[in-house]
Amino acid sequence: MIDRIPIIHLDSRVPALLSLVVRPLAVTLGRHIFVRRGVIATARLLRHEAVHVAQFAELGWIRFFWLYVTDWIRAWLALRDRRAAYRAIRLEQEARALEDLEDREVPWEFVIVERAPRGWQAFDLPPRP
Repeated sequence: MIDRIPIIHLDSRVPALLSLVVRPLAVTLGRHIFVRRGVIATARLLRHEAVHVAQFAELGWIRFFWLYVTDWIRAWLALRDRRAAYRAIRLEQEARALEDLEDREVPWEFVIVERAPRGWQAFDLPPRP
């Protein structure tokens, strides 16, 4: 199950790159959690993002992104509000519902990368251990 252990990248630029719709505190890509610069990685935030790690593992990259994007588009067409559309994404609703679990109920350990590398290296995913 090593492929499911989330790797946390603190002080990352990745969330800023992906903030066209909302300003996320963190972004999960596969098992990598990128926490935005200046954001404290609270237990609640990490539990929320750990749910996305599990969703990626269960659905795979293509199905995850397909569900995420199509849910957002459908909600945006109905609501015409990008933040409301974000809150309507089923994968986000599941993560929000599970972020309040007690720490003892979270089945993962985390690997933390203290600081993201500077320059263009900040946008590369590290190699798998």
